[in-house]
Amino acid sequence: MPIALVLLGVDVLPAARPDGQAVGLLLIYAMAGMALSQVMSIASVGHLGVATASFHIDTAPLYVMLIMVALGGSWSWPQAIGAAIVGLGVVLAQRYP
Repeated sequence: MPIALVLLGVDVLPAARPDGQAVGLLLIYAMAGMALSQVMSIASVGHLGVATASFHIDTAPLYVMLIMVALGGSWSWPQAIGAAIVGLGVVLAQRYP
């Protein structure tokens, strides 16, 4: 895919290479974000139960799409159809384990 993008003239690499400080800050941000995510996930399972918590984790793409539209993003029918397919799969997986 990237070769096709290069042939079409699309930039596939960032304009500037990140320096050591930027990479270090990115790693700190990533590790802190993952640690916080893990703690919040365990807490949500403790409060909601495994089934409800997993349902909300699986429907996160739909939540993100709705939040982006609410914040002024554009509506995309292909993304909406994809989110609906994911949502249907989640409902079926929860209903028929």
